[in-house]
Amino acid sequence: HSIEQALQQLDLAEQSASTSDERQQILTERIKTLIVAGQLAEQTNRLAAELNARNDATAERWRTLALYQDAGDRLNEATTSAAKVVELEPQSISGWSILADLSERTGRLGDAVTATRKLVSLDRRGISAYLRKIARYEIRLGQLEGALQTGRDVIKATPGDPEAYQFFADLAFEAG
Repeated sequence: HSIEQALQQLDLAEQSASTSDERQQILTERIKTLIVAGQLAEQTNRLAAELNARNDATAERWRTLALYQDAGDRLNEATTSAAKVVELEPQSISGWSILADLSERTGRLGDAVTATRKLVSLDRRGISAYLRKIARYEIRLGQLEGALQTGRDVIKATPGDPEAYQFFADLAFEAG
């Protein structure tokens, strides 16, 4: 009974949430609550069936499904749902972030590079971190020249930052 009350409270909080950070926090709490209640798989299946039966589902609903699937270790399904998010909302920073993360975790490093490059163009505040991730993916893919160029891009993006030079030095050492 208290699980139902907790979910109702989250519904109310969701209605009054005004920022994407607040909505994300509420969604995180909802997922934790569903896990504790043993209802995550059921809710994931219900939401997937609903979204697959409709053509008008929002990117936000697909994002919720991707996060439910991720929490339930259904990573390939989560990746497909995250791809649907960015298809419906190509400027979604959270959608591309989820897609990049899931692509990396499922071993699709080329897709992770593509998604992270999209984040570079959408979210200039995180450019240094995104470029560092891309360079690491490129090293893992054996694309050493590309990794070094991306390392140089890190320095250009954050001129005067000693950490950028240290990152480039470490990258060059890794690349051989």
